[in-house]
Amino acid sequence: YPLRVLLIGENIELYAQEVISGGQFGGSVFYYYSRKDKSQKLKYFGPYSTLTNNLGQKLKNYFSDCPELLEKMESKEFRVRSDVIKMFQFYESNCGKQ
Repeated sequence: YPLRVLLIGENIELYAQEVISGGQFGGSVFYYYSRKDKSQKLKYFGPYSTLTNNLGQKLKNYFSDCPELLEKMESKEFRVRSDVIKMFQFYESNCGKQ
């Protein structure tokens, strides 16, 4: 599956790989990748899954250099289930090395 570009900024990039799942419920699963430095390889975060992948904790670790964003995640202003792109947009606008 090809990667979709979700955000290309000066400070951070976000990509997703959409995998169509079959099975009983069907639907799509998004696997997230990012990098803060264009010279680095993409960092793999995996899918949003409450059972098998702690995406929220991985994102908190990744955004550890941005206390404002961590605060918004802790207060549930940004939720992992629905606001991954908004988190990266916030980081791009408020936290990157500008």
